Amino acid sequence: MIINRSDNFITQKNSGLFILINFFIIFAIVSLIIYYIIQVNSLAGFGFKISSLKREFLKTDKENTILNKKIFEAASPDKIKENALSLGFQPVKNIKYVSESGGVAKK
Repeated sequence: MIINRSDNFITQKNSGLFILINFFIIFAIVSLIIYYIIQVNSLAGFGFKISSLKREFLKTDKENTILNKKIFEAASPDKIKENALSLGFQPVKNIKYVSESGGVAKK
């Protein structure tokens, strides 16, 4: 049997190249998997933050609605009159106006 040494050398060279390409492909796949896991983790964090902000927004909106209702009730004329009477204010019976007699200084 005749063995050609040049064919054996080419096969060894191709075998090394094949191993190098396989190593690169495995490295690329592992890198992409790690990148994917990191991205999924960051998206989950963003989703949690968005839901937290949404809850805070709804809570603030509810408080704002309650405050607007209280402002509307406090600004009604009946409520203003009731508060004034409870603070001891009396209705005006005799109004006296002060009139200006002219300039500020005498000449």
